[in-house]
Order: sequence, then C-alpha cells, then structure tokens
Amino acid sequence: DRVRKANVSVKLSALTSHFEAAAPGETARRVLKRLNPLLAAAKAAGVFVNVDMEQYRFKDLVHTVFAEALTQPEFRAWADAGIVVQAYLRDALSDLERVADLARRRGTPITVRLVKGAYWDEETILAAQEERGPPVFTAKGATDANYERCAERLVALSPHLRPAFGSHNPRSIARAMAASGAAGLPREAVEFQMLYGMAEGLRDAVAAAGYLTRVYVPVGEIVPGMAYLVRRLLENTSNESWLVHRHEEGDPELLLAMPEAAEPRTPAREEGEFANYPPAQFHEPRTREAMAAALASARAGFGRRVGLRIGGETVQTQRTDRVTAPGEPERVLGNVAQAGEAEVEHAVAAAVRAFPGWRETAASERAGLLRRAAELIGERRFAFAAQMVFESGKPWREADGDVCEAIDYLRYYAGEAERLARGVPLNSPPGERNTYVYEPRGVAAVIAPWNFPLAIITGMASAALASGCTVVLKPAEQSPLIAAMLADVLEEAGLPPGAVNYLPGPGEVVGAAL
Repeated sequence: DRVRKANVSVKLSALTSHFEAAAPGETARRVLKRLNPLLAAAKAAGVFVNVDMEQYRFKDLVHTVFAEALTQPEFRAWADAGIVVQAYLRDALSDLERVADLARRRGTPITVRLVKGAYWDEETILAAQEERGPPVFTAKGATDANYERCAERLVALSPHLRPAFGSHNPRSIARAMAASGAAGLPREAVEFQMLYGMAEGLRDAVAAAGYLTRVYVPVGEIVPGMAYLVRRLLENTSNESWLVHRHEEGDPELLLAMPEAAEPRTPAREEGEFANYPPAQFHEPRTREAMAAALASARAGFGRRVGLRIGGETVQTQRTDRVTAPGEPERVLGNVAQAGEAEVEHAVAAAVRAFPGWRETAASERAGLLRRAAELIGERRFAFAAQMVFESGKPWREADGDVCEAIDYLRYYAGEAERLARGVPLNSPPGERNTYVYEPRGVAAVIAPWNFPLAIITGMASAALASGCTVVLKPAEQSPLIAAMLADVLEEAGLPPGAVNYLPGPGEVVGAAL
C-alpha cells in the first residue's frame, strides 16, 4: 500500500524498428499502432504511463507522437500520462511551454518528469563530428542552472503541468522544493524520482520532508536490457556523474552553492583549417520542407534529355539510354545520350587541347573555382540529394551525406592544391635554395562506380582538377544524371571549356576506350 500508483516509462523508439525523424507521419502511424493498445491497457488498469525522452534528433518526433496519442478522444480526459523534459537542452524551457499548450488544448493536466538528461556524451560527440554547435549545455554548472530555471517554470505552469523532479543533486532538489512552496503547491502534488540503488539517504530525507518519492527501476529480461545498463554505466562513470561527485558525502556549503553557469569557450578555428560540411538536420521541420520541395522539383523534371558535354559544347548522339528509378522501374527520369569510341576520341582531344591553359592557371585560381563549385552544390544540396533519391534509391540521409562528401572533396583538394603549390623545401647546400614541386600530368579519365554516385566521381575529378589536370568524366551507367548535374556546376563555377568533359555510355565501350 506504499505504492500510490504504478508508473511505467516507455521509449517510443522501442515500438518500431524505423523510428525516423525524417518521416514523422509514417513513424507516428507505426508507433501509435502499438502505443494505443498500451495506453488503453494502462488506463483500464489504473497505471500511469510516462513517455521517455531520447536523443535530441528524436525530440520533436516524440512530442508529436505524444500529442497525437493524448488528443485522441479515448485519451483526451485521461490524466495518468506524462512526458520527460531534459534540462541539459538549451531549448528545454520551450519544451515545457509546448507541453503546457498541449495540456490546455486537451483540458487535462500532463505530468512532466524534469531530468538533467542521459545522452550528454552522445550529443556533444555527434555535434563535434558534424561540425555544429551542440544542443546541450557543455558544462555541468550550466545544466544545473537551467534545471533550476526549468523547475521554477514547471511549477508556475500548474495546474496544466504536474511536476515530477528526477535528480540526485541536493541543490537541484532543494530549489525544486523552494519553487513548489513559493507557487503554493501542496507537498503531495510534487514528486521526486531517483534511480534504484542511488542516493538512498537523500531519497529518505526527501520522503521524510513529506514529499512523494519514486524509485526508477529497470524491469524485464537481462539481454534486452543490456543497452539500458550500458547507458547507465556510461552516465555514472563520466566526469559529470553523480557517483564521481559523491553528493551525499560532500560539504553541504559546496553542494548547495549557486551553480557556475559559464561554459567553456570553443577555440576559434584557424583560418584555412578544413572542416567537414555539416549534414542536414532532418528532425527540423524546415529542413524536411526544403527536401520535400526539392523532390517535387525533381519530379517535374522527369523525362528530360541530357547530352554529352565535350569541349564546352552539348553533343547529342543517335543512341540514348532511358534512366529509370530503382523504386519505380516504369518511371523514366531522363534520356541520356550514349557515347561511342568516336566521342571518346573527341572528348580526349578536347581535354588535351584544354590542358596547357588549365595547367598554367595558378593553383590559387583553380582552388577558387573548385570552392565556388562547392558553394553552388551547397546552395542546391537538396536538389542534388533529391536526384539521388530517385536515381539511386538512396534514403534522404544517405543522399545528403553523399552531397556533403562531394562538397568536402572540392574544398579539401582546393586547399591541398594551394599547399602543394608552395612546394616542399629540400636540404640545400650553401648558396642554393631547392624546392620540390609537383606538376600536372595531363588528362585524367574518371571512371566512377555507382554506389556513391556524386561523392566518388566528385572526389576523383576534383583531385585531378585541383592538380591542374583536365578530366573526362565517365559516370556509372546507373547514375548518369547526377554526374551531369556535377558537370554543369563545374562549368557554371567558371572552369574553362574542355577542362571537364561529360561522357556517359556503356562501360564496355566508353570505359574500355578511355
């Protein structure tokens, strides 16, 4: 009889094998198919259901599914449901407002479990890997300070929101108690939650003060629960963990001191230092909208005719190839001219003629043109990604990753060309100054594979072009249209006629001749 009400936490990503933020509508449909029976059973049994929060990229999707579930007629007046808000997120206060708006629309209160957050390491490492700012505070003190702000706002949003504080930090708990008291909330209306086996003395003290306490316990079989165990081990052995700080054994004056909210300053990147192009954040609605618009534009261009590109001129041939979508074989994406041996000779001759002028072009100028091509692709990233979605059957993220890698190649080899142009100093006898320099060799035949239809052909071509070589592009037979877009961008960026020649055709003919 000490348990007031059973409380079960559910991670929505466990309800479908494809929890994809880039497809919120389809994901919500799949999740609700399994979530609705769980909610109905909980409602019938008098069990409280709490929707847990996961990685930041899933946050908007979790809120969307939660709102759809609780605004259904069957659950609109059901008060035994809640959701987690993570105070280590910079936008946690707006998350509280979002849940409060949902509660107002329903006309039924919602419980919010306010926690610090358990994915800090992943969020910061992923943000660094993707060359973007992290969505979390980068210092523990800043997180603690935000938790206090969120606690005050959470109790202020009563009665629409019901507070449940998940923390092992004595200062955070004390501030939550003070905020609840100042807001006039009775102690039985506030709940404190802690992990099983941790801070038991602190939990006993909270209970002795007249507040509801709840122990958060994993249940179920060992093997499926190993992921939870590993996450808790990582959390509790990090530099920011409760175990490391040993709150129950510390100096009370230090434990209750105002948290230091300053964050470490990110060191400025040195001028010219290479940085990877950041991937698209498809959990953001505006990014999904941009991609959807690009897909619609790509559909409008289906069936277009694409010619060869030799010496700056478009060349049509009698033989063409119908490019179809792997997912829709009946859908013709384009009709692409096919080169033969004669066109190969023509293209190589054009590249040979263009070589001397391109070779003598300063490395800095060649690099500038490649960087301009990278900018153009960046401005049209979703158009390039959409083309690969249809032509190569790539999912959105993989298509965008292909685009990012292509941009990286252009920018990286531009920088390498400038570095090599400076030469490498050699040991010289007195009175001499010797430098090792590189010279372009001639025409590069780029025969690209199909699996990374933009990135690999761009990498091969940009390395040659940055070096001062001219190029004949022979794309994979499965993906000639995206290669044509690349050739167009390189010319638009300002490469001279003949520096890049686009030559689609059968591998056994064009590839062999090259």
